[in-house]
Amino acid sequence: MSTDTLNFTKMLRIIIPITIVAEVIINVLAMVVPSFMLMASWGNRWLLPVALVATVYSYSLAFILLAGLALHLLPKPQEGKLQSTREYLKYALYQAIGQMVRRNKLANVTREATPFPGHWFYWLAGARIHATAAISDGAVISDPFLTEIGENSVIGHNAKLLGHTMPAVNITRLGKIRIGKNVLIGASAIIFSGASIGDFAQIQAMSLVKPGTQIPPNEVWGGIPAQKIRDVGGA
Repeated sequence: MSTDTLNFTKMLRIIIPITIVAEVIINVLAMVVPSFMLMASWGNRWLLPVALVATVYSYSLAFILLAGLALHLLPKPQEGKLQSTREYLKYALYQAIGQMVRRNKLANVTREATPFPGHWFYWLAGARIHATAAISDGAVISDPFLTEIGENSVIGHNAKLLGHTMPAVNITRLGKIRIGKNVLIGASAIIFSGASIGDFAQIQAMSLVKPGTQIPPNEVWGGIPAQKIRDVGGA
């Protein structure tokens, strides 16, 4: 079935209940350890404040790791244009779980701590991110299973890595984003699907890298759309 003829109302009727059930299950499981911690410390005026702080952190940590595990277990759509209802459902469910994490403000703040637990969440969700890569607060990786980030690379504040594009109504295309070693992605930059950024390259703040752009190593790119400005270290 073509994506032009997909019944989005029917898809929503499938996705919404599944997402609600998944969110309830993840929240209940995430509260198991915190609940025991509170019960064990109840009545102890010295231990209870510590337990309350530990409870908040342990809940948010368990939530994002369980959500990452859910993303890991979900079937992933193939790269390219989503062609069938089945592929569209796979992607919609994956995105719905990811949005659930971003919607949980407490868990989202905890997720932004890298390398732990932020990297762990992305690894579980399917990303290939080197342990030495730095992901700044506010950065968004919308499609972890389509994202590769090399060692010592830095993703700036509020930067967005989007492994999908929607060139027209009812058309969604997926593509991997490959970021090499020692790359700098500036604050609020946007990198679209299919982009490849070579080692030691730099993307200036607030730039937009179009889908499928191939940026060679050791080059500085910037602007909307991003274009080569100079070589790294050049005037």
